[in-house]
Formats: sequence, structure tokens, C-alpha cells
Amino acid sequence: MAHARQLRVWLAGRSAADIEHLRKHVRALHDRAPGAATAEGWYALGCAWLNARNPEAATRAFQLACHAHPGLDSAVLLAFACLRMRGPDMPRLLPILLETYEEIRRPSIPGSAWERLFLRELGAPGADPPGLAPLARALRMIPVECIGQQMADAVARRPAWAAPLLAGPAKAAAVTGTLPA
Repeated sequence: MAHARQLRVWLAGRSAADIEHLRKHVRALHDRAPGAATAEGWYALGCAWLNARNPEAATRAFQLACHAHPGLDSAVLLAFACLRMRGPDMPRLLPILLETYEEIRRPSIPGSAWERLFLRELGAPGADPPGLAPLARALRMIPVECIGQQMADAVARRPAWAAPLLAGPAKAAAVTGTLPA
């Protein structure tokens, strides 16, 4: 998992130069051969593009992660969710992820022990807030800043669209309504 730790360092960078350095690294891996390390690289690049508010570029990176090596089920979810976003529609990423999760028939996230370990090494956030459902804990493992921010807001405000994220009594307290437009 040393590779994942290196990807975490590049993912932490926020400048266009950091993203370009990561892109060149992943492209070199891709040109050598597909495999787990290549998939991990594309995944990290997709997360970097989402952090940079560029879902169009992130879509391609997540798609390439899926093709490089099977087993990153969250890459499938993120690729489809990014396709549904319009421009830098980042304030709606979490509701879009939930809609997409339902549409693609609730994939297991993380889908494998490898994916779980990779996401932990890539820099998943610390302790989960209380009252989160397993799906919310899984989505919080994805190293995209706005997911954690939107999750905290959803737990605090409890809109109806966030009900799948909330566990037990917290879920029952969610306000009824629909997903935001």
C-alpha cells in the first residue's frame, strides 16, 4: 500500500501542477500495463479532479479506473454520478451519489477487501459522526472533500433525501420531501 500512500500525498495537493504531476504518473502506469496500481492511480486522479470541481475530467478518470482493474466499486458509482453532474455542481454531489446508488442497484461499497484497504490508505477521514448508516460510513471513505462536508450538513439538517445516510432513530427524524433539484 506504499503506492496508495504516495497517491495520498499527490491527492493532498490542490494546484493544477499537483494534478498534472499525478496525471503523468498515472498515464505512465497505464502505458506500462493495466492492473491494481493503475486503477488506484486513476481513482486518485478522479478524486483530485472532483476536489478541483471538474466532474467532467473526474468521469474519465473513474471510468479508466474501472477498466484498469476490477474491484473498485466506488469508482463505478462515482463515474455514473459524475456523468449526471452539470459543470461544477459540487453542492449536489451527495444527493446525486445517493440517486445514482439506487439507480445502479446498490453496489457494495467498498466492494472488496482491497478497495477498503486502498480507501483507508488513500486518506479516508477520521471518526464518523454518530448516527450514520453503513452507506454513509462507506461514502465518507471516498477522499473527496465535499462529500464529508455535505454529509455533516445532511446529518445536522436531516433533509428527506438524506434518510439512507442516517441510522435508526435519526433516520426516522428526517424531514419528508424529495431530493433537491
